[in-house]
Amino acid sequence: MKKNLLLLLPLAAIFTKTNAQCTAPTSATVSATNITCAGSGAVSVNSVTGSAGSIALTDCRFALYDATNTMIVKPIQSSPLLSGLNAGSYILHIQQVCQPSGISTDYTQTVQITGAYNPPILNTPTTVQPICGNDGVINATAAQGYGGYQYCLVDSLNAPSSPTHYVMPIQGSGSFTGLASGDYYLRVYDGCNGFVTRKVTIPAAIVTPGNPLVASTYKFGCPNFSLHFNMAYTAPSSAIKNTWIVFPDGTTDSVTMGQSGADYTVPQSKISVYPATCTIGYKDPCGNVWTKPYTFNQPNYTLNQSYSASQYDCNSGTFTNSSVTITDQANTGSGQGMSGASNIWNQYSVDGGITWLPYKSTDTLLVTKGGSRTIMYQNTCANLTDTVTLNMAAGQNPLIFSLGTGLLHCNDKVTINYSVSSYNGPLSAILVQVLSTPSGQPAIPDFYYTGGFVNTNIRLMNILPGTYTIRMTDQCGATSIQTITLNPFIPVTYAAQPVFACGSNTISIKITATTSFYKVDGSVAYKIYNSAGTLVASNPWLHNSAGVFSETVDNLPPDIYTVSAFETDNRTDNRLTLDTVCATIITVNATLPGPLTLSQTTFAKCTNDLTTGTVIALPQGGIPPYAYTLYKSSVTPANIAAGPQSGNVFSNLDVNTQYIITATDQCGAGASYTNVFANVQPVLAASSPYVPCIGDSIKLWVTKNPGLSYQWTKNNINIAGATDTSYSIKPMTMADSGAYTVAINANNCILLSTASQLNPKNCGLPIPLEIDLINFSGSLNAQIKAVLNWEVAKPEAGAEFEVLYSTDGTHFSSAGKIYQDGSRKDFSFTHNLQIIDKAYYKLLMTENNGKESYSKVIVLHNENGGATATVTVSPIPFVESFDLIYTAAQNDNALIQISDVNSRTVKTQQSVIKQGANSIRVSGLGILANGIYFLNITTDKGDKQVVKIQK
Repeated sequence: MKKNLLLLLPLAAIFTKTNAQCTAPTSATVSATNITCAGSGAVSVNSVTGSAGSIALTDCRFALYDATNTMIVKPIQSSPLLSGLNAGSYILHIQQVCQPSGISTDYTQTVQITGAYNPPILNTPTTVQPICGNDGVINATAAQGYGGYQYCLVDSLNAPSSPTHYVMPIQGSGSFTGLASGDYYLRVYDGCNGFVTRKVTIPAAIVTPGNPLVASTYKFGCPNFSLHFNMAYTAPSSAIKNTWIVFPDGTTDSVTMGQSGADYTVPQSKISVYPATCTIGYKDPCGNVWTKPYTFNQPNYTLNQSYSASQYDCNSGTFTNSSVTITDQANTGSGQGMSGASNIWNQYSVDGGITWLPYKSTDTLLVTKGGSRTIMYQNTCANLTDTVTLNMAAGQNPLIFSLGTGLLHCNDKVTINYSVSSYNGPLSAILVQVLSTPSGQPAIPDFYYTGGFVNTNIRLMNILPGTYTIRMTDQCGATSIQTITLNPFIPVTYAAQPVFACGSNTISIKITATTSFYKVDGSVAYKIYNSAGTLVASNPWLHNSAGVFSETVDNLPPDIYTVSAFETDNRTDNRLTLDTVCATIITVNATLPGPLTLSQTTFAKCTNDLTTGTVIALPQGGIPPYAYTLYKSSVTPANIAAGPQSGNVFSNLDVNTQYIITATDQCGAGASYTNVFANVQPVLAASSPYVPCIGDSIKLWVTKNPGLSYQWTKNNINIAGATDTSYSIKPMTMADSGAYTVAINANNCILLSTASQLNPKNCGLPIPLEIDLINFSGSLNAQIKAVLNWEVAKPEAGAEFEVLYSTDGTHFSSAGKIYQDGSRKDFSFTHNLQIIDKAYYKLLMTENNGKESYSKVIVLHNENGGATATVTVSPIPFVESFDLIYTAAQNDNALIQISDVNSRTVKTQQSVIKQGANSIRVSGLGILANGIYFLNITTDKGDKQVVKIQK
């Protein structure tokens, strides 16, 4: 069945009349413009031929459908140029317009637009670190995109394309010089106005203001000691030799300044008296000379000692040579003093100095219980000696241990943690016995500690809640018993999500676990596997903050990962085996998003106000959130119509203006799309192409777009609670019979979908479209009665129109019926009822096969107690001019506009209206092409009249 081209809103429709006198074209020559930028493709019809020969392009109408020939891409238009297209396959529709016999059926032809547009990308910029302040550099190059590149520095990742947001203006080179340290936002534009922005950080200048020589310390030495001088910044290689030291006697020596400052050995021979002052000098790369004096007194050393037994057995204690520290009490002022002087001893004696042994910090000394030993330590160079007595108390230590609840585990199980604070003998010799368990818990065998941690044995993990009694006995026989009651399982909630970094080819995965229960000796572990099943990361111990365990794993290649997360009780690797017992498995799609593009953006006129429209941006790729900016006619700062904004919907726009919308993602990548308003209704889809029978089910839906709200209607009445993008009827009953549409609210611009007529009487038949109603309008006559006029695309014998009337817009009753006889397509109906305030009217249209549909609702007002205006036009058809008789109820001012079938205004004039009949000449119409037009009259006091006219 041939497809007739329709515009989907009432005032912009084409009247399709097919007969033998107006035949469809038979061929056409078409050229395609392939895309270089997003939306730059076009189809141009160069000539059209019919059975009788060449057909003038001015006598044709053109439209474009998608490759399936079901979705309108470009609505019917008189221009042979269809632009603003992306790459793809399209079905071109051409009709011949014959005067006065009507419009032909469609000639169709497949058109292919090729090409690809990839937005520009910035290669990783390089920077030059400033030395003295404002001599930093950024160097950048770009790839992909189309045409030449232009670079600039802007003030943020999402900055609009406006000079007021430029830090450095647009230039052809990607090199920017004379920059101070800090964060910059580098942007590159291509020839399609596609752009990408990237944050670039210039590190701090090497030379910072002020004296770079800061705190100094010295280290104990014999016979010499060393001075250490810190730098406020790392000296570049060119400045290493520009450092020196001045001794108290006036002599100097060069100092090598490294990454962490300078170390210099000061011979004792250079210092003869105290206090002594050494001065460090430094000349920075910018020519500044800095000095730092360091004065210290004659050292006064104080020795500090601390000893404790490292291990007890049943009869003795074992000590090691403990750390003995030294402090110089004479040189401990702020910013200077001694450091690194522990374990300075070179020998020790256990026999009162008769025999000296080489000092080793790990040497052990055994002291019997109740006994003591005296040890001497010595530094022979400094002639320092220290003596300490090791005392060992008599008797055994008591065995003291405690029990606690560990992090709770899966499968309604719990864990016991335990720690020992006092014992005898080795830790691994302590015997652990579980004396009693709750009902249902299998017996737990006796076990010994298996390592240096007191909670490393897995036998007290994943056990049943309840009361446990545990006894511990050490090697020397000391024993203790403790009891603990464990509460039931408390769950842990896990999450893992990808983290994308701007300009990076790697990704991160953030893992979090939340629980209302936390013990310091419990934690959460994870393992991460790539799509090949290889373990790529793991951690047996996540840190806790306010009840949340969290960690981010960086520098992973893009992939689809599997995260295994589970509870653990210590930092030992053997706890990672718990993922086979009770892990939570999370799949993380961490593939890199594609480049940011804007697909065919939805431009639509509002059904509640045909003079305004709404644009809905549909970005793909990039890293959200997005920022949107709308430009009028061209992308210049002066033409910003709205934005930048986070919402993707722009409303209250002029339908006769071309707009350009740009989107920028959080990383500064940008894309734009250019289009004009099209009179296209959202298309209603169905789960079945056939009308359901009673008892069947059907689902209706429209494409979901972000930022919009939805309301389903049946016979133009809202369905309570039906506010999703889909609506289901299950099962179908006779009460469900009606016309279903969805009203889409885009910032108070109402977009009404096509309708689905569902009547079980027609079950099994294809779902019909509504009658091709072209126009439905009304006015009040002098008797304040409603005069309704409507027109259909083609006559249909046996069809019925029922006029429905309401005073509240909700409850309708019949006002009368008109039947089609197959010869008319224009109808008029006068309601024999005076309108006191306002009246609502709609048409119930029934086709000859019983299919029903409803028209839109119109409202007639009786303002000021008088009748609304009436309009008559002659001659019809007109040639160069016509006269209209406008009968008004009161004085007013009128705006008179003529628009074509594509809702484009082709003529505008104004007129002063007097009460009564007004004769108005509209001329200058000779340049208009023959065809159908609409006369729109709008007054200052709100009266609106629409009359179809023909040239």
